[in-house]
Amino acid sequence: MKKTQTCPKCHSIQLGYLEDARAHSVGVMERNQLEGPDAARVGWVGGFEAYVCLSCGFYELYVKEPSAVPFEQLKGFRRLNAGNPYRE
Repeated sequence: MKKTQTCPKCHSIQLGYLEDARAHSVGVMERNQLEGPDAARVGWVGGFEAYVCLSCGFYELYVKEPSAVPFEQLKGFRRLNAGNPYRE
């Protein structure tokens, strides 16, 4: 939705944008999700924005600054396609 401005589920163009979706994100990037020495110093990181389809309710959540998030320190995080040089 972010790039196409169309819902990928129902193809509606009736969309909404939530600039600060942190309150709606269930705390995915909260401090208690981190492990290691940075756990005590990192609070909310990255910032969230969301897109919602007003027709079917499909919801997409994005991290605004992915480079600022210590993903490798998040409990349960694992990279997908890590060995594929053709994927970003």
